[in-house]
Amino acid sequence: MIKKNLRFSRLAGLCLSAVTLLGSCEDADMVGSESPDIYQKKLSLPHQKQLNVIYFLPNDMEPHLDYERRLSGALKHMQGYYAQQLLSHGFGNRSFGLAEHDSIPDYVKIKIIHAENDHLYYPYSNGGNRAKREIEAYFAEHPEEKTSEHFLVFIPKHDDGTGVPFYGLGKFAFTRDYEGGYDMDKWVEGVGFPTIDDKWIGGTIHELGHGLNLPHNRQKVSDNFTAMMGNGNSSYWKSPNSIKFTKASALILRYNELFTNNAPFEFYQEAPEVEIKHQRIYADSEYLYVQTKFTSSVPVKGAIVYNDPKTNPNDADYNAITWATRDIIQTTNADSVSFKMALSDIDENFKEHPFSLRLALVHENGRIVKNSYPYNFVNGIPDIDVNDITFDDYDRTDWSVAGFSSQEEYAATGALPGLAEYILDGDYDTFWHSGWKTNPPKHPHWIAIDMNETKTIHGISVVQNQKSTNGMLKDFTLYVSNDNVNWTTVGDFTATNSMSRQQIVLDTPVAAQYFKIQTYNSYGGTNANRIAEIAAF
Repeated sequence: MIKKNLRFSRLAGLCLSAVTLLGSCEDADMVGSESPDIYQKKLSLPHQKQLNVIYFLPNDMEPHLDYERRLSGALKHMQGYYAQQLLSHGFGNRSFGLAEHDSIPDYVKIKIIHAENDHLYYPYSNGGNRAKREIEAYFAEHPEEKTSEHFLVFIPKHDDGTGVPFYGLGKFAFTRDYEGGYDMDKWVEGVGFPTIDDKWIGGTIHELGHGLNLPHNRQKVSDNFTAMMGNGNSSYWKSPNSIKFTKASALILRYNELFTNNAPFEFYQEAPEVEIKHQRIYADSEYLYVQTKFTSSVPVKGAIVYNDPKTNPNDADYNAITWATRDIIQTTNADSVSFKMALSDIDENFKEHPFSLRLALVHENGRIVKNSYPYNFVNGIPDIDVNDITFDDYDRTDWSVAGFSSQEEYAATGALPGLAEYILDGDYDTFWHSGWKTNPPKHPHWIAIDMNETKTIHGISVVQNQKSTNGMLKDFTLYVSNDNVNWTTVGDFTATNSMSRQQIVLDTPVAAQYFKIQTYNSYGGTNANRIAEIAAF
């Protein structure tokens, strides 16, 4: 049985002849939503950011014949597919924006960027990164041409078959253009392309998904489709109706900058500060349960659980089975989300492999915060039992330093001294530093805190020095007192060298007015000790 008791504070088809972009009644309260009755037969809505579509041309090649017509048709088809998938999951009939051709109505604007080298310079291995650097350099010189943070890059297929194939690199999706390919005049609604020659349409939809923030994931056993971001890409060309996005993929897309217009904030800019207040994960013979209570500096609009079997070292998350919800329960002090996942929805043949459970919080600005927990199936039941609780620190307004072994009053050039009082000032950039300038003392060092009244101490919180790991608190003893004279030992503990706030929880709470820590060593092997903040809860 895996048991965890961690403390932490920081934690993303069918062809539609006329693409429609709108909100839905269910989605009407969301940023950028539109009236459910307005259908837009345009490539993008007003104030909507647009996908950068690039034709990256090696210097020994020409674009394949009729590329603008062919790729425009394919892009509009993909736009329609994405819209339908979001609609099917209750996110409104919305899709990514596309820029219109400067002179040909209904064509998509496809920017040719001439490569610096021939096609052999852009092979499968590292060729995408080379192309990405050149594209980024182009837009650094022409920032007015950049329409969003997301790119779909076509590179023409060479006769010798070499060159960048299909993959994603961050917000860049790479795919191939090939002679006569992507010709939607050959597409049969609900049937697909008549021959395997056009099989790459699904691969392009899949890789575009990566460029739009989507990870791999797989359908549940009870789903009546194959996931596009799993293995569905290879068969989309012949069975489009059976290849779909999971709700998890649709949720991430909903909070993508290309799927929202008139957003009052910049997508992806603010990194959410997430604190898990209570995390409960366990299983019985039928279900796997996840219950999470949290706070976040950026609103959370949905959550996803990935149950990912590691069938081999290189399986790339294709088998990650997902559950997703938008049911975030909002309260004054914290929000919460819960999942009840049927074990029967996880393929039986996966249960012989180790699993990783990843909980992802999807934020309004498109950022995604994840936490991961390992488990195995033992006698058909996940051996996971997580019960993490994060306590709120007591108010330190009337607290003071009751004593210390030494402090550093000397201030190096451009720096503050290391006074003991800084350990209570709320500023992570200041710290108590044991004396070091003249005859520096060795461990042990100590500092005592007066809480100004008797409190029940469940544990202490520590914020380590933010400058470097050298001198960070490591092994220490905690003492308590009611008079600052007679001290009782609570126990020996070890702090981590994380720069985030960490909590050391006592097995048994104690009542006291004073507490003291005495250090025995520090990270980096130095004799000094540096601590930014200390508190109790």
